[in-house]
Amino acid sequence: MDSLTDKIYDKENCIYLSQCEDDFYYPEEQSVVSEAKSTLTTQDVSSTEPLPGPSTSTTSGVAVKQRFASVLTEDALNHQIALQKNTNTANKTRREVAVFDEWKINMTAERRPLHEIPPADLDNSLASFFWSVKMKNGKEYEPDSLSSYQKSIDRHLREMRYNKSIIRDDEFQRSRESLAAKRKKLKAEGKGNMPCKASALTESDETKLIESGQLGTSSPDAIINTVWFNMTKLFGLRGSNEHHQMTWGDVVVKQDQRGEYLEYNERVTKTRKGEPGNTRKFSPKAYAVPDNKKICPVQVHREYELRRPQTMKCPTSPFYLGIQTSTAILERGIWFRAQPMGRNKIDTIMKRMCTAAGLDGKLTNHSARKTSITRLLHAGVPPNTVAQLSGHKTLAV
Repeated sequence: MDSLTDKIYDKENCIYLSQCEDDFYYPEEQSVVSEAKSTLTTQDVSSTEPLPGPSTSTTSGVAVKQRFASVLTEDALNHQIALQKNTNTANKTRREVAVFDEWKINMTAERRPLHEIPPADLDNSLASFFWSVKMKNGKEYEPDSLSSYQKSIDRHLREMRYNKSIIRDDEFQRSRESLAAKRKKLKAEGKGNMPCKASALTESDETKLIESGQLGTSSPDAIINTVWFNMTKLFGLRGSNEHHQMTWGDVVVKQDQRGEYLEYNERVTKTRKGEPGNTRKFSPKAYAVPDNKKICPVQVHREYELRRPQTMKCPTSPFYLGIQTSTAILERGIWFRAQPMGRNKIDTIMKRMCTAAGLDGKLTNHSARKTSITRLLHAGVPPNTVAQLSGHKTLAV
């Protein structure tokens, strides 16, 4: 496709789209080529006459419309900012702020919005809240759960342009002391041991998953399980959202002197949101393991590619696809559908395959990630390297 007529111009993103099979379009990688072709249609490149400036060009109005989007209203801009926030964090913030609101209305008759309460009054309310709040069933919170309330309330106040931080500023020293005292009391009572935390997988657990057919390439479910397991364990992805937003072009097969490997190009994550200086220092790699073809990351990735519909092999195609149910299509060797896998199914991959393999313990999607971090640390990998892989903000991994 050498002519511009073979492409579609996406005005919203100012890029040309190249055609893939079945009219599926994806962004052209070499946008510079498209821009050069576009330039050749309007002027002779050998001309020595200077280009007209923005104020004199007869096409400047069209160029401006193509390059600059309409100015957003304040509500529209706030909506776009909200869309980029972590959904789980936003929901947790709303829930915990609502609990504090309910407490202050019922216990102190304080009905002012949080961001309208003077620091001295808010500090006193928070000090009492941290010491007295309990779960719905009347039991005490875990120490970290109380600290989560503090972080959520501080996050909410920042969003409302409150001019003080309840975590850092001197005006909230009393509430911080109250929280610290309550945490110490709870720890003395045996709280804080996190009895419900996810367990890491043992090597024996992994063997059972392979032997039971939950990991491998023998079925569509096994391929999805293994691809997800490798992405989480080898690249440190979080168990749900980071998988859900992946596209096919995020993982590529490459080769160097050591052999073939998968390379992962990270998108936005919970702790790395694309700000300058807040990105991975390296693109993680997972080398082929020829002696273990059932879970070899390169071998499984190639098998997954082979079983995908042709239209779902473009870089912008969803990475995780729904499993095909049509017998006729399955007989042709295509095991997956041309549509993304549902979020709920991705969320429960570990639980489903561990149940099928008869594994015991608190095993959730987080277990695969925890397995990766635990084994790296036990193998003597420096904590800062582990933090880079896992995406933790601190070295307390």
